[in-house]
Amino acid sequence: ITSQEAGTRFALKQARDERDRLRERLENIESERQQILEETKQQAELELEEVRREIRQVRRKLRDAESLNRLKKLQKETEDVEEELQIAMDLEPMVDEPKKPRRKPHDLRVGDTVLITPLGAKGQIVTLDKREAEVTVGRLHMRARLEELELKKREEMEEVEQSSGRVNVQSPGMELDLRGRRVDESLQILDQYLDTAFLSNLPWVRIIHGKGTGRLREAVRQSLQSNSHVHSWEEGRDGEGGAGVTVVKFVSE
Repeated sequence: ITSQEAGTRFALKQARDERDRLRERLENIESERQQILEETKQQAELELEEVRREIRQVRRKLRDAESLNRLKKLQKETEDVEEELQIAMDLEPMVDEPKKPRRKPHDLRVGDTVLITPLGAKGQIVTLDKREAEVTVGRLHMRARLEELELKKREEMEEVEQSSGRVNVQSPGMELDLRGRRVDESLQILDQYLDTAFLSNLPWVRIIHGKGTGRLREAVRQSLQSNSHVHSWEEGRDGEGGAGVTVVKFVSE
């Protein structure tokens, strides 16, 4: 064998050895890759299971919270009903007075002396439109619907007391119950009641509006803020009906 052939055989053997080494390395790399993939998959499954467990816990807590909220809401509604029943037991039932026929505008004129029938107060018309009139009662100016005014002849009128700025009218009572009425109707009744209570020299009154959704309560309290007779108001105490009652104090002379 010549030296050239020997060199060729040696180079060929080295090439085969290198090929076998690379093939073995490739097989090792593939095995490691499969192992890494398997470990990664197992880790991902563990993490996924942990997330699923946390989701189940959150859902369970949400169901518990919803049940608790429903229970609290039911308890509050029950307490509201009991509170209103307790208030109602102490009140006389309200009786609506029969409505008088609407008085035509031409029956009344500016300058006429009239009796404001809901208040039992006498005054004089200063302005007039198709539905309402502005009437001076002592030093007060108030608006009244035409059907609430009764025309009086001068010889029928008694002298109005003006020394204190108020007139003597019959007391409407210390409480007004608005429960079961619409908001717009309640506000009209409230304004009329406050006028009468103020003119009859009551120091304070209780407005019973109930709790319910709170819509009537908020409307009543907003109306009180703009009423010139009202000095202040506060929520009823525990023994007075709580949030279902508003206690109103009138301005003093």
